[in-house]
Amino acid sequence: MRNRVVKYALMTFVLSIANVVATAQTLDGIFTAGVRAGATLVNIANIKQTFCTDENQPNYELSENQHITPSVTIVAQYRFPKSLVEVESNITYCQTKSDIEKKTTRNNETYNIKLNHIILNVGAKVYPIRGAFVKASIGAGPCLNSTSCVKYDATGMTNAAKMQVEEHISQTVKGRTLVRAELALGYEFSNGLTIEAFYGKGLTDLLEVSINSYGFSEQHNDSQYIGMSVGWLITKNGFSRR
Repeated sequence: MRNRVVKYALMTFVLSIANVVATAQTLDGIFTAGVRAGATLVNIANIKQTFCTDENQPNYELSENQHITPSVTIVAQYRFPKSLVEVESNITYCQTKSDIEKKTTRNNETYNIKLNHIILNVGAKVYPIRGAFVKASIGAGPCLNSTSCVKYDATGMTNAAKMQVEEHISQTVKGRTLVRAELALGYEFSNGLTIEAFYGKGLTDLLEVSINSYGFSEQHNDSQYIGMSVGWLITKNGFSRR
């Protein structure tokens, strides 16, 4: 089912590019396509409370380690003739990662959370001055590792016991489809180089937690992130000329 969703998203993106190209050939606008690569720092709301809510163990220390994670985006966009407005469609691979550490008097436990999403985004840009832009977009896409998004480690346990716990966790915690909104500021140089700084907000929870014997609870765990990306945009006549 997940593979079908990914294939459908990719097909939709390719068809949208083809439609933009056809439109660009009939109008005196500017069609550009390109690739961006970036890095993001993600905050996940209530993620510690999701994994550590056992009231029978009140004496423990919790900490969360965040990570800078990668993203790669394939872009297609079209600037309307004699206009400051441009529409953009893109497909993005992005990663969300966090480590939760639980320390008690008996042992230390670690939950390593990593989610990989493919997001199909649509949005619009406005160019208030030449080259500089403001962008708003919205997107959605599936989690590619929904049943293996949490890894477990603990002191004083055999590898076989850890693997058994991980198997139970994979049945309890699943990665969800992500819906998100994003705002960005950026600049496109005349040689095609583009730089973008962005802020995003998840509109859906990242994790789904079912009934379990671990004390894990279904908390709201939506996300917000900030980051930067760089890339190149090319027109049918060569590099973008803004």
